[in-house]
Amino acid sequence: MENINNNTNQGAKQDTLELFEGNLGDVFELDDYTLLEELNDDIIDFIAVDVKFKNELEYALYKNPEKLTHKTFILDGSPHAPSVRNWLRDFIRTNGSGIFDNVALTKYVTYSPNCQRLDDFEKEMVRKLLSLYRNLKFFPESLNGVPVEKWEIIPIEREEDLSKARSVAGAPRTEEEKEIDELKKEEENYEAGGLERMAIEEEISEEAKIEDLRIEANKYPAGSLERKALDEEIRKMEKRIVRG
Repeated sequence: MENINNNTNQGAKQDTLELFEGNLGDVFELDDYTLLEELNDDIIDFIAVDVKFKNELEYALYKNPEKLTHKTFILDGSPHAPSVRNWLRDFIRTNGSGIFDNVALTKYVTYSPNCQRLDDFEKEMVRKLLSLYRNLKFFPESLNGVPVEKWEIIPIEREEDLSKARSVAGAPRTEEEKEIDELKKEEENYEAGGLERMAIEEEISEEAKIEDLRIEANKYPAGSLERKALDEEIRKMEKRIVRG
């Protein structure tokens, strides 16, 4: 029986390793919460008692050539494939190799040049990759304060998170959204490439960043450190726009 259990564990470990080596995109798109929870349970059980396997998974991430997104990706001033390994390299060069919080993650997804080219779906793919990277590399520190029943390595969009997203999506249009609409109308009055149009495009970009940060801030409870940090960042950006 012990040999059977060992063989089963080895097979499950190999399957998990193959996911990290080149099939994360498919995993990130799964909406089967039960399957994802079972997968997370297995990964956590494995890495909690086997540091070598944890290191193998982390190494697989750093080497993963799988394309995560499809827009132009620039690294060190040159075009590169928008692969898992290159997204991690870009993030680490921007934020360092230490543990990071959700505020740093949100700022990267909102402000980094490579992320600004992405649509919402692909931004979410990058966010999931970076969350997985943090959960794995810094385990178990990365899960401090999280109830054990909600521990995860692969990020899961739980029902309460989806409810918050639906609430935000169904809310009345914000001032930023209204301002963006007005700016887009004004933009049509000027020729492409002209200084006036370029200035308006820059303002639209800034307003869109504020809106992204506001949506992210609304995911956290009032008074939380993440909410306070994001609200402060929003205030700074709004002041910059007013001064401009």
